[in-house]
Amino acid sequence: MKWKNDRKDDSRALLEDELGAFEGRNPQKPLQHFVQLVRENSNELELCFRGNSESAPRISIYKNNHIIFSVLASGKLEISFNHARYYKDWEKAYYSLVNDYGFSEKKYDGNGNIDIGKITRSAVQKGPLSYEQISKIYKDILIPIFDSYFEASENGKAYDYYKGEYSERVNKNTEKIKQQALYSKLNTIEDGYFFYDLEFAQRHENIACLKEDKNNNKPDMWGLKFDKNGKPEKIVVAEVKCTKGAMNGTSGIVTHLEKMRYYDIFPERRKEACQIMNQYAMLGLRNLNSGNYFNYEDFKSLEPEILLIFTGEAAVLWKNDKQYENDRKKTHEIQPPKGIRASFFVVND
Repeated sequence: MKWKNDRKDDSRALLEDELGAFEGRNPQKPLQHFVQLVRENSNELELCFRGNSESAPRISIYKNNHIIFSVLASGKLEISFNHARYYKDWEKAYYSLVNDYGFSEKKYDGNGNIDIGKITRSAVQKGPLSYEQISKIYKDILIPIFDSYFEASENGKAYDYYKGEYSERVNKNTEKIKQQALYSKLNTIEDGYFFYDLEFAQRHENIACLKEDKNNNKPDMWGLKFDKNGKPEKIVVAEVKCTKGAMNGTSGIVTHLEKMRYYDIFPERRKEACQIMNQYAMLGLRNLNSGNYFNYEDFKSLEPEILLIFTGEAAVLWKNDKQYENDRKKTHEIQPPKGIRASFFVVND
């Protein structure tokens, strides 16, 4: 490896030995099978690095911008089984994970209600999973679960098998689905945008610091803007809006505009961007391969760009509603990348 980072760094990139397990360089922890799963299902899965946790560095694998697998560098595997609450065969799926693959037992809350939430599997206690096992978990168990979850989301109502009652208020996931769809398409390093991180959250020393941070925010995506020679020219923080509801309130566009300016001052983001791009290349993900190498000298002085991406009814509102007129004046529209059906606006410097 031609560069190194340190656990004390505010970077989501993995450390060298952690990355090695996902490359297949650690026979005791063959975590490369999860990378292979993403490669072979790149039309629906994305892998993001989560190395900035001192206690549990990991990768997160997303489907429709929901985490389908969390794979810790230790080899521990986590699945959010909350997604199974609208799945009629949830018990069959659950017992298959427990009995066939060695996942943890289900739990109950103080009232005796099902409280599964996150289920885990220890590679130390149970041994590593093969690619065939991981693929079967994904295709035979998790895809049906996630399909039922997003079908319920689309309908806005469904039977909740955990509660044993019909729910009329299932949250919509339009925004998240669109976010990952855009993320998957924006992966060019020649005269265009390459996005390298979803669902960013700034690291804090402790919970108290997190609560005190008035600028604490979760931009939808971090990316880079490349010139025609394949050199990065901007580091990009992006917000995606798709629905009317997403345009207002605490997560509305005006709030995000102001909070995203705060990230301009972080030099750590430039270093992190270079590290993550190189790690994607090493793993052969997001249209990169081992022949790609990114030099930090090209990253350390990058100027920031705040990019707003609108689709659907959010695009209509942004362009035409008077309540956004003053904010529109702070931006200018640019041509979207080829094949992208969305409106792109850059916040003026």
